[in-house]
Amino acid sequence: MQRGFTGIFLLIWLLGLLVIFAGFYIYIKDNRTVNQTPEVVLLPTPTPSPWKVYTNDKYGLQIRYPLLGVIHEKDRYIEGECGQVLKEQKNEIILDNLFKIKIVGWQGTIAEYLTVLGAKNQYDLELLDNAGAEEAVKVIGLKKGAEYAVGYPPLVYVQAIYKKNGNIFIVKSIPFHQTLGGCIDPAVMDPVKYAKFQDQEWKTINNLKFVDLAE
Repeated sequence: MQRGFTGIFLLIWLLGLLVIFAGFYIYIKDNRTVNQTPEVVLLPTPTPSPWKVYTNDKYGLQIRYPLLGVIHEKDRYIEGECGQVLKEQKNEIILDNLFKIKIVGWQGTIAEYLTVLGAKNQYDLELLDNAGAEEAVKVIGLKKGAEYAVGYPPLVYVQAIYKKNGNIFIVKSIPFHQTLGGCIDPAVMDPVKYAKFQDQEWKTINNLKFVDLAE
């Protein structure tokens, strides 16, 4: 009888000890939860788009160009925002020193237009696709042994020619960037000093397209 009573007493003592330890554990855990500083998760800052888009609603023309570039200002070169100088004239579009587009009303083909200029069979040309134009050619350069009249070749500084909706669009580079203001073409930058802009691999003809005016 005494052994049974002793066993019951021991069991009650063990259960009490277990309750004490359980209560102490819960107390410690709750205090840690209250005093713990919540973890702050820092999300990466979205990188702004490195491009702007010039849109001409009259001709349904769009050109993507750099957001930032190198600007010629008072006989020095500084980094700045592009798109500061825009000239939209009757038959010409100029944006900074990035591109110049001459617009000529023309119902014929590009080949016929080149014939009128005296440039047919004088240049190596490459067809351009995916620009949304009816016709488009990239001007590679004068053919070896090509002859032309005294003065500049007929397609001097011309990068590409497009035909769309009864117009010829002649895209030219701008070599005299000191006089126009705004960003200069990455192709004429110092490739070592301004390597980050060279890495953009921006070219007018790679970023020009025609879109439906109804869009």
